[in-house]
Amino acid sequence: MVTPVMPRAETRHLLHFLLGDTAGRRTLGRIDEKVDKLPGLAGLHMLRRAATAYGIA
Repeated sequence: MVTPVMPRAETRHLLHFLLGDTAGRRTLGRIDEKVDKLPGLAGLHMLRRAATAYGIA
């Protein structure tokens, strides 16, 4: 079982604060593009999926 480091509400608030605006969503895309270039991680879209799970993207 995974125990989160921060409560879900705090994580959502942090993500919204850092990445919740238009510039933040562009940043998410740029980070995901860089991660996609790493071996074996193409198409992972890790940050976009996390932001969507927390209702940010």
